Amino acid sequence: MRPLILVFFLSTLTTISGHSGYFRNHRRPTSRPNCDDVVSKGLCYYEDVLTSYGSDKAKHEIKTCCSEDDVAKKVIVITKTGDKFVKLLNELFKPLDFCDLVDKVDACPKCCAVNGNWGEWTKFTPCSATCGLGVKFRKRLCDSPSPSNGGADCPGSPIEKRKCINSKCPAELCASFDGYEFDSVTGCCIRVFQIQRNFFGAKKECIRDGGRLLKLDSLKKRDFLQTLVKDNSDRSFFIGARDINGQDEFEHLDHTPVEWIGHLPTASNQDCVRYDKNIREMDETFCSNRFKFVCERDVSVSPGKHLIPK
Repeated sequence: MRPLILVFFLSTLTTISGHSGYFRNHRRPTSRPNCDDVVSKGLCYYEDVLTSYGSDKAKHEIKTCCSEDDVAKKVIVITKTGDKFVKLLNELFKPLDFCDLVDKVDACPKCCAVNGNWGEWTKFTPCSATCGLGVKFRKRLCDSPSPSNGGADCPGSPIEKRKCINSKCPAELCASFDGYEFDSVTGCCIRVFQIQRNFFGAKKECIRDGGRLLKLDSLKKRDFLQTLVKDNSDRSFFIGARDINGQDEFEHLDHTPVEWIGHLPTASNQDCVRYDKNIREMDETFCSNRFKFVCERDVSVSPGKHLIPK
């Protein structure tokens, strides 16, 4: 007859007494602890391993699990005839030799509580603000491993946020420049200098101040300039444009062509440009004249600059 195989740990083995009627009277308990019940106690349930014999029932071994030493080093095999012998769990004895042992040992980890552990952080999202103070985020998943069988969730938050600054917003940046005024309509940042220079001297002063002579290229920009100079004692102000060849072909200092605001120039020997506040127009003038002048600074938002306050 096929031998009955009984496997259990020597350290927990209860002294086995012979009972000639054991196999005749042996039956399994009608109720068994389920996995959740066992896990809540930190135990692992070996369903078909007997630890002791009785005339009317078999007791089943319950053992602490999920530790490094929770591996059978030795097993005791008891045959139907009552013979017993010890085998080492090594190359001379493999669990595959005993189907019950393989089934039940492999089932043990399924009952063990697995605590969650965080996976890798994602990259931070772009800053929520194109300028000024914003927030950026990154996230992670509790999947390395995920909690199971009543194990603890990952500690902490799945989302991290940090403050970020792409750059100062245009109005704020313009306000940080001494004497400059910001126009929310055109986005330009302008300063009217109260000293008088010839055209080339005015150009150098603007560069020294971090800007350039004003590029007057729209009526809206002209309207803003007019609000800044209307109460000024002077009438004329150098702006950034020149006749490049003496043929009344005027360019801004960035070499884009001038779209003239006001009457077109007619004097071919006047190669620089002034703004006349009284008539609200551009006008050609000699570069050697000395006027007050208007500088502008770039306050456009430059994307990609990330500053993370500590």
